[in-house]
Amino acid sequence: MPDQDTLRARIDGKEYSLDGQMTLGEQRLFKQVGGLRLAELEEALNALDQDALIVLAMIMKRRAGETCTLEDAEKIVDMELLPNEDAAADDAVPPPSPAADSPPSEDVASPSPVAQLPSRETNPNSSGTPSSQTASA
Repeated sequence: MPDQDTLRARIDGKEYSLDGQMTLGEQRLFKQVGGLRLAELEEALNALDQDALIVLAMIMKRRAGETCTLEDAEKIVDMELLPNEDAAADDAVPPPSPAADSPPSEDVASPSPVAQLPSRETNPNSSGTPSSQTASA
């Protein structure tokens, strides 16, 4: 089964989940209907492979106590894979801290690029008048 502990899906408006490991029979169903080995399942579901989705829907509905044949699963109109609740919480971006949003305090001295340039008064090589000579190479 894919790395997630729980697969979740909304099938024709109803939520289903697939917890834990699949039985050999369920794995065999993926092989028979979708031609997929268990190691290929995650890639197929990420690619929204229709055969993989049909088998997944069959297994989810059966585990929920519903009867679902291949014919029933082929009639599904709407199926959406839902994010794992644990993974969604892990991917959530924490809100920025108030200090990150506020401008720096005026008490903090931050060097200015202009303040770092030498002025004519502090540059001993400066004559105070611009030179009319150009450098030649």
